Amino acid sequence: MREAGRSPFQEIAGGKTELTDLMARVDARLKAGDGTGGGSGMEARVARLEANVEHIQRDVSDLRQDSRELRNDMRDVRERLVRLEEKVSHLPGKGFITSALLATLAVVTGLIVFQSRIEAYVTGRPAPLPPVQTTP
Repeated sequence: MREAGRSPFQEIAGGKTELTDLMARVDARLKAGDGTGGGSGMEARVARLEANVEHIQRDVSDLRQDSRELRNDMRDVRERLVRLEEKVSHLPGKGFITSALLATLAVVTGLIVFQSRIEAYVTGRPAPLPPVQTTP
């Protein structure tokens, strides 16, 4: 334990404490400009950093605006999709279209096959008999 009134730093030569000595060394380095984070050129570096921060802030602001616009665009897309689904919901499906096509094909085929009989029925004349094949 420490005694009351004593500094937590040990005194070094000349009656200075370690903290005082450390602060003096830091001040000397900052004033020297030896590239360790202080000294000459610091103002220019800080100005460059401030300019970069301004660019970053502007970019973030642009991103926020883009995000809002994208959100609005997505809302419009959802609304259009709902309207499109309403328009398409009453249209016939693939199964119905296939069935209708096959039924139409069957009717046309039947008309072609039974053409002569249908013609005879409509006109009231007897249907012509198919020709008899003779073997030579």
